[in-house]
Amino acid sequence: MNEVKFIGFNIIKSLENIINEEGLSGDEKIILVTISFYHTSKIDNNPAMSLSNEDIAKITNRNKCTGAKIAHKLIDKGYIDVIRQGQGKPNVYIFKGWRKWQ
Repeated sequence: MNEVKFIGFNIIKSLENIINEEGLSGDEKIILVTISFYHTSKIDNNPAMSLSNEDIAKITNRNKCTGAKIAHKLIDKGYIDVIRQGQGKPNVYIFKGWRKWQ
């Protein structure tokens, strides 16, 4: 399922809990599921992946502006953190909220 393994990270448990989380919109859940399932690295033992606002828009079937708003809402709610790379490179989103569901 997921080739990158993390000690203490149960992807199935996280996915189930993301889906059942009442405080998240459908688009927010889609992004958290995407990061959970397709993460390509870890930062401080948290799943992380690079996503541009265009990627978020495409995944959620929204426009680029809405994609940025979705990411900002997840940051504000404490589910993800961001490393901005600048110069046209996609941001790296770190899924920090997964621990509450483990």
